[in-house]
This record gives sequence, structure tokens and C-alpha cells, in this order.
Amino acid sequence: MKDGDANSKYFHSVLSSRRRRNAIVSLMVDGSLVEGVQRIRQAVFSHFRYHFAASDMYRPGVDKLVMLQIFSSKCDGCVGKFHDRMLDFM
Repeated sequence: MKDGDANSKYFHSVLSSRRRRNAIVSLMVDGSLVEGVQRIRQAVFSHFRYHFAASDMYRPGVDKLVMLQIFSSKCDGCVGKFHDRMLDFM
């Protein structure tokens, strides 16, 4: 490290080994082997497109939600107490 990169044979062998280890040569998709760059790319894309697709699900709305109100007369000490507690953590 002190001498810097000598661009040595060892340096290139380490990088080549890492490149081979990081390469995806084949995938098993639904019980069949997928090989080749384009086919692997398509299989990965299809998997994540399906995985992250928005599904139709019921999400409750807030139209009829009743929210309780905190009046300023009741929360005078809230900020001070919260702020003092936060200082305890710092």
C-alpha cells in the first residue's frame, strides 16, 4: 500500500478472480437452467418486475377517521418534557 499499485501480475490475478466470482453464469428459474447474458438479464428483470408490482389490496382511507385534538392549554408542558428527555440521550 505504501509503494502504490505496481500493476503487477498478482494485482491482475486478484481482480480477474473477483470478476469471475461475481459473474452470474447461470440461474435456476422454475426448475430449468437459464444461461446466457440476455436470458439471465430477462429472468432477473421478470423476477423483480413481478416481485415489486403493485398489487390490488384494500387500503383504508382517512375520510371517516376521527382525530383527537390536543388543545394548547393541555400541552404547555409537552414540549419542555420532550426536549428535556431528548437532552438526556445526547
